[in-house]
Amino acid sequence: MNAHTMHSKGAALVTSLVLLMALTMVSLSAIQTSAVQMQISGNDQATLEADQYAQSVVDAVVETPTNFVVGASSGYTVCAASASGCDKVAISLSDAMFTSVPGGINDSTGVQAKVKLLKTGTAPRLGAKASSATAFSGAYFAITGSYNETSNDGGKSNVVQGFVMIYPKN
Repeated sequence: MNAHTMHSKGAALVTSLVLLMALTMVSLSAIQTSAVQMQISGNDQATLEADQYAQSVVDAVVETPTNFVVGASSGYTVCAASASGCDKVAISLSDAMFTSVPGGINDSTGVQAKVKLLKTGTAPRLGAKASSATAFSGAYFAITGSYNETSNDGGKSNVVQGFVMIYPKN
């Protein structure tokens, strides 16, 4: 066997090992990219679910008129559970989704609702045929729905929505 043939066999071995190493690196990179994409997808889903739950809290508050205190002064805040900045704990969330929250509606379970009276005053004019009343008062509220499941690898969201309650002037 001459030296040229032995050198060729060694070059083929080295070339195949380099190609195998390159394919391994590409495969590992693809696996890592897939894992990161799965994590991003899971985070997006958790965020979307949290946004939907927080909006559901707001919707449940709006469904119950007794959750709104009209005769209080500006800044008066009613909450679904004890929390800082609340003047009263009296919000009712009768939706079955919230009555079944383990531990109830409170900051420690990650579900909270607040209604803050921003101001009272003259309401926007209704159409001429909308009511027999000639003048209306309005109460302007900010409703906050909060959902936090980060302790269980879920999402977190706060939704704040304005609400105007219109009623005839006395």
